[in-house]
Amino acid sequence: MKVYYPTFYDKFNCRASRCAHSCCRGWEIDIDEETAKKYLGFPPPLGERLRDAIAFDGETYSFRLTGDGRCPFLNGAGLCDIIAERGKDALCEICREHPRFYEFIGDSELRGLGLSCEEATALLLGEKTLRFTDGENEYDLPALIEKVAGKRMPRKATFSPPSHPETLRAVLELFSKTEPIDEMWTRELDELRRAFSTTVRAVRSFAPICERAAYERIFQYILYRQLDRIGETSLPRLTRYAAVSACFIFILDACGRGTAQAARRFSEQIEYSAENTQIIINGILGNTAQI
Repeated sequence: MKVYYPTFYDKFNCRASRCAHSCCRGWEIDIDEETAKKYLGFPPPLGERLRDAIAFDGETYSFRLTGDGRCPFLNGAGLCDIIAERGKDALCEICREHPRFYEFIGDSELRGLGLSCEEATALLLGEKTLRFTDGENEYDLPALIEKVAGKRMPRKATFSPPSHPETLRAVLELFSKTEPIDEMWTRELDELRRAFSTTVRAVRSFAPICERAAYERIFQYILYRQLDRIGETSLPRLTRYAAVSACFIFILDACGRGTAQAARRFSEQIEYSAENTQIIINGILGNTAQI
């Protein structure tokens, strides 16, 4: 199997206590069965804490989060007590692998870093161009798609800053249909829709000064993450999904969220939910005039 990944992939290092948006809070944390059984057999005192903190619903093991949604092993310094006592090798699979993702097309494996992670987003935004490698050769996205899927990207597959009010309204309406990850997501979208004239002015003012190259990388990377769907969804449709998603990030950015934060919020809300991703993919059909 041939493995492909962005050239910044190997530069990733977790920010740990320096991360403002820790993946150790605000997420459900499932534990793979092998690790859960290992945890349940740990000797005290760590073993006692683990046994008290692990829930089992008959199918899945998970950590019981604290009242404020934190992993019970995330300490006051923003570090993991399991790593502190047993090292990184003691982590369960999801904690060990996040934010890495692995997708497959035929006999090709596509690896990457999810943009819900602020370090992954910083790495993408820090690149001058988005390139991929198999460890020997480098490819731009169109070349990679042709190599692994035998398809050519549409000629006009590029990011263009949105400006038409109906486009902006349609994008906000579409994203408002997704299942919210938290209350803040709903409030943010409600605010953008309620003060729509202000949103339009902000987007139009931002378009001439935005970093177009950064948005082209964001657009292409969003498309890259969904390439495993190419067997069930056409490449033009996936390309539109990526364009609409980049458009949504652009709106958040124009309204003061900042490029990195806007991309991160999009990713944690949409890309980590197969249902929400499908809502966006399905929603772009029938909206050709607006989106």
